[in-house]
Order: sequence, then structure tokens, then C-alpha cells
Amino acid sequence: MAVLGPLGAWGVLGFAAIDAAIFGMPIDAIVCGYAYANPAKLVLYALAAAVGGAAGSLVVYAIGYEGGEALLRKRMGDARYHRITARFEQREFLVMTIVSVLPPPTPFKLFVLCAGMAEMRPLRFVLSIFTGRFVRFLIEGLLVIRYGPHVIALFAEMFRHHLASVILSVVGLGLLGWWVWRISKTRSRRNALPPAQQ
Repeated sequence: MAVLGPLGAWGVLGFAAIDAAIFGMPIDAIVCGYAYANPAKLVLYALAAAVGGAAGSLVVYAIGYEGGEALLRKRMGDARYHRITARFEQREFLVMTIVSVLPPPTPFKLFVLCAGMAEMRPLRFVLSIFTGRFVRFLIEGLLVIRYGPHVIALFAEMFRHHLASVILSVVGLGLLGWWVWRISKTRSRRNALPPAQQ
């Protein structure tokens, strides 16, 4: 913190962008270090890290967007490519948000590359990464402020040993939430119809 402290939120934003675009950096430790040293600015640090992560991810996204479609079509064939991308497009925002929340060793850049290959709309892509990263860093910061820096190492170790279970649980909860939302939306549409059409 003696070295990074003077950089403030701009330092967090820059490190997050490098982490997402080029090579992995201990961005979780950096954000949590700032939050632990200055708890009052937790939201600012989480926002800066989320903006940096979303901006940096555009580099990997662009690589997938520019060269990925031709490669996928060649490997899969047109029919299979359209089928897979259609499935991804149905839940693309949810998938990318969940992936952005999950800490390492989740293959984040691989999902970002696939989002570019599937030609996910740039605005939706950026919003999903920003949302996921903001939630992740906010939760981590709150945990560190409440329980101390050692709590992140504890969660990281648990996540590393139970990666499959954690991912399945998070995806399951996400799908459950999406299913509940769809049911409530369908019911509200039915209620809006005249009695003769119900």
C-alpha cells in the first residue's frame, strides 16, 4: 500500500484493465488492500475496478469478434455454429455476469473470447462485465473490512478445492432466478389480457 496508495482509484482502474486485457494480476488483493486501508471509499474502489475490468475485457472481446467467427464456423459447420450461438444469446448477459463474479481459477478470458466469437452486442457485454465485477469486488471488500484480509485467502482456498460445486451452485441459482422471473412475467402478461382472451 506504500507504493500503490498514492495512485488511489485511478490505480485500481488501471490494474483492473491490465488484468482483464493482457495478463492476470492480483486485482482482488489490490482492491481489498485499498478497501481495508480506507473502508469509506470501498464503493469508489469497486466501481473503479469494475470499469477497468469491463474496459480491459474489450481487448479480448475484440480478438474473438474479429477472428473467432470464421474459426468457429470452420470447426463446427454453419448449422452447429448457429445453434450454439443462438443458445448463448438467450442467456448471454446472465452467463457473462456470473462468470465475472466468480474468482480465479475461473477461465474468465476464455468466456470473454467466446462472447466476442458469438458476436454478443458490445453494450450488453460491457454492462454484464461491469455488473459482475462490481458485485464481486463489493462483496470481497465488505468481507475484508468486516473480518480482515485473511478471509479472502480462506475463501480462495475453499473455491479452489470445490470449483465445480461452486460453479454449479451459482449457475443453478442464476437459472432458478431466471425461471422465477420468466414465470412472473408470463403471469403479468396473462393478467393484462382481457378476460375473453385468458
